Amino acid sequence: MTTLISRPKMIALDLCKALVHECGHKVIAKWAGVEQFFIENWLYDDADPEKESLVGGRSHYYPPLNGRNNQLLGIAGYVAEMLASDDMADIDDEDLIDYWDSDAKALSATDLEAAGEVDGALFDDCGKLLRKYWPDLIAAAVHHLNQFQELHAHDDDAVEAASSVRAELEGMRDRFQMAAVA
Repeated sequence: MTTLISRPKMIALDLCKALVHECGHKVIAKWAGVEQFFIENWLYDDADPEKESLVGGRSHYYPPLNGRNNQLLGIAGYVAEMLASDDMADIDDEDLIDYWDSDAKALSATDLEAAGEVDGALFDDCGKLLRKYWPDLIAAAVHHLNQFQELHAHDDDAVEAASSVRAELEGMRDRFQMAAVA
């Protein structure tokens, strides 16, 4: 029996994932010295929820990065999504490479190109940086969630989804704060 997920729930799942992904890029970019960073998230009105995400996202930054910093930026969204997941949050950073899927839908062609040849040390470094700056990631995600909610204030499903995402982000923040204290 197939269980149908409501449109607000699907938007919430996709939006939370997109926000964490793009803000993962943002905190690594800031750490690497990027001066300007912009994030866009939008709702696809005509998406088929069985085949594609209902929420899109992308980021732009300046100046461009090179070398290892560019690789870190390339995998940051993917690693942030991994760390945000309840079943992955306790994985040691040096083990993150074991969950790498180079065909993952979580990486755009741009992310894959920036990541280049990945190795365990790259994932380890990225995981450590994201954990260190997790409060900044969550603060940025809430900021961009507010923008999304304002942009889609006319869509009751998007407004309902935003409330759910806000609670999920607060839970992620609290989980990481508890882990840092332990």
